[in-house]
Amino acid sequence: MNQQKQVLIKKIINLKKNVINKKRSRLHRDFDVETYKKLNLDISNFTNEEAIKHYINHGSIEGRKYKIELPYDFDVETYKKLNLDISDFTNEEAIKHYINHGFFEERKYKIELPYDFDVETYKKINHDISDFTNEEAIKHYIKYGFFEMRSYNNETPDNNINLSDLPYDFDSDIYIEINNLTNYTHEEAKKHYLLNGKEDGLKYKILNIESIVFDKDVYNKFKIEKIISLLENCDNETTNDYDNKPILRYNNIMDKYVNDLKNINSFILIIDFPESYLGGTNSFLNSIVSKYKKNQDFLIVRNNNEKFELTINDEFRLNTELNEIELIDFLKINRNKIIKIFVNHTIGYSKSLINFLFRMNKEITAITHDYSLIKGTENSQPYYHELCNNNDESIINLFDKIITQNEMNIVNIENKLVENKNIIISELPDFKKRKDLVNTNNESTVVGIIGYINYLKGYKILDKINTFIKQNNLNIKIIIFGDSIHKNIPSKEYRTINEFNDLLIKYKPNVLLEASIWPETYSYSLTLSMLTGLPILCFDKNFPSVIKNRLENYENKHYFERVDNNLFNLIEKVKQNYFFTVKPIKYYNSFWDNYFITNEEKTNTFLTDNKNIVVITSKIIVSQTPLVYVDKRSTYTQKERFDQTVETIKSIRKYLPDSYIILIDNSNLDNANFVQLKSLVDKFINITFDETLNCVTDNSPYKGYGEIMQQITVYNEFLKFVDLGKINNFFKISGRYLINENFDYDIYNNDKNIFKKNEKVTNRNYYYTSFYKLDKNFLHEYFMNLYKIFIDKDDPIEHLKQQQQFNYYHDIEVLIPEKIIEKITLTKYLGITQRVAHKELINIDEINI
Repeated sequence: MNQQKQVLIKKIINLKKNVINKKRSRLHRDFDVETYKKLNLDISNFTNEEAIKHYINHGSIEGRKYKIELPYDFDVETYKKLNLDISDFTNEEAIKHYINHGFFEERKYKIELPYDFDVETYKKINHDISDFTNEEAIKHYIKYGFFEMRSYNNETPDNNINLSDLPYDFDSDIYIEINNLTNYTHEEAKKHYLLNGKEDGLKYKILNIESIVFDKDVYNKFKIEKIISLLENCDNETTNDYDNKPILRYNNIMDKYVNDLKNINSFILIIDFPESYLGGTNSFLNSIVSKYKKNQDFLIVRNNNEKFELTINDEFRLNTELNEIELIDFLKINRNKIIKIFVNHTIGYSKSLINFLFRMNKEITAITHDYSLIKGTENSQPYYHELCNNNDESIINLFDKIITQNEMNIVNIENKLVENKNIIISELPDFKKRKDLVNTNNESTVVGIIGYINYLKGYKILDKINTFIKQNNLNIKIIIFGDSIHKNIPSKEYRTINEFNDLLIKYKPNVLLEASIWPETYSYSLTLSMLTGLPILCFDKNFPSVIKNRLENYENKHYFERVDNNLFNLIEKVKQNYFFTVKPIKYYNSFWDNYFITNEEKTNTFLTDNKNIVVITSKIIVSQTPLVYVDKRSTYTQKERFDQTVETIKSIRKYLPDSYIILIDNSNLDNANFVQLKSLVDKFINITFDETLNCVTDNSPYKGYGEIMQQITVYNEFLKFVDLGKINNFFKISGRYLINENFDYDIYNNDKNIFKKNEKVTNRNYYYTSFYKLDKNFLHEYFMNLYKIFIDKDDPIEHLKQQQQFNYYHDIEVLIPEKIIEKITLTKYLGITQRVAHKELINIDEINI
């Protein structure tokens, strides 16, 4: 009986299986259970088995959907363009993506004409399709114009047009003529330039580039040192292995931390942009730090979302990120460890922080990676006409030295620079040699372009080339060696030069493009382009161009002005079936060694050799604290005192030969006044955060103490690092006093310490200290005596308070001479015009002394 029961159970099980199999056989071959669940939300939480049963028992009867069918108007190319994350999918992959994901994510797959689309206006605004039929123009917009963000009516774009944005020298007639816009009015031509022409790099004036040259007049205007980057002046291969190493901070392996800089004796302070920024600016700094960190420590500051990160040689991080106030305090504490300041970029730094750096009395140098030093970081890569206008946030003249990569950069910014600006022209550390010859035999012509291609780097030009190729079914492929905002053209990024070489070998370009439309300052990608030996098709620039300057000696260069048949005929004519890879070695010319390999004991003594050092003690902005002899420290306005200081400097230049002028003034000057004074003197010490110096110059009732402290500051900040035995003479003059035509240099050009005594003061030995001269061999003793006047007190500030409790003389005219009275030689005439701080105190008989 049990056996019969088991047989019966088996039969029932088999029967059920047969029923299930028969029902399953009713499943369509293209049934996809996951799609079925997505399309029918009431069963979305079913298991796959439950969902299949549901379809068999219910869904098939109810006619429920179980698959995605492509819409009749689905266009796979448009779908890829509209969805950049799948732009590199094959068509088959993109279709599967739409079925499996895009449909449910409600992704767009087609372009619909805007409700206000005007086909006639679309053709008129976009002159390259002006001869299209209306149907062709509509198809063009759907396939290309939408993605190129082309204007299509006369209303929407005009809302964003501001004719004041036109170049100051825009010429409508020339723009219409040279760009074949003969059916445009002047007003339409202006709007066309702002909407399309600017980003297309269209010319709007005829500029004779050949007339713009870098000539001797520029050399006469500025102090220019040009470094020639010949291979024999660069690192040789055996010592140069500084690239191809990963950038530490981008590989997230900088996990070493320090709490402070106690173990760092000295460093070069580097101001850099946020670590998330890449490009040539970053590549340059990585080249510098990776090579020179074995010789010199670097403290690198970067602003990350208003928090400043500090690293040592990009190997160790400071434990704590700092806000701006904390960073300033940190730099003040470590100021004596700073050898000099190198500004790689200013993006992310406030004006107050930048101004603080210039008041630290450290040599501060910047490099022109772009035009942020002139235009501000918001417009650091301007079009040429924007570079020429005067709406600048310029800080370039605040720097002691400017490093620029090409002489054309100086031509472009010449009118922004003060005269006698110190400028170094030097190529960047870069690749210089070719490696292997690679022969090619492509079925299609391959056009390559190197770099990150955005609008300023020629995106619109590249897009037009790509459109022309498709519309004319040309057997040409484009490849971007880098990255781009253009997602319809294949792009392949590389991190090292070896990766770049591998891409060259894989894609085998026959010709390279250079399509930038802004005034580049260098271009690493141009270096690589030239080293390949391939023909370079360069978009012709109608402005003084670094690119064209660097291409001058490259024989395989060709220029084009627009995207038309002539360009593609040129491609076919010059394309080449071989190229060279790049030797993965960077070369550094002598300048970089001289700048970044420092010697703490090495000073710029050669600057003062055989010079007459003249120290001007000055306080342009005075406090309201009264002096012992008068209630107001000065009756002159700030502007008057500034102008008088300028007159002092000019009088020194006029009457005192071979002068090396050191101006010390701890006033908080604005940048315009700071730049003007800095450009007029050889050394401007404008430390505004020294509490002792500020207290003495602002609060002491005895004006002379301020002058003493300023002189001591000059000694501590500069003179003690100078070989004083090699100077000629030392002079001290008070700010706003003048050397006049009665000055006789022969009286002073000797080994005497020369003063003039004021014989009208009879109750004490009173000497004029507005101007005197000291022998160079006496200077160290002189400054030690200045220290003794009050620096030998435990607390100089407290000492100032105590001064007011005693009734004896604290005149500098008494204090300084009495310390050195036995070594003074008197003269009858100084050759100086006095300008006393109070007009009412001027004695006409004592103006000229």
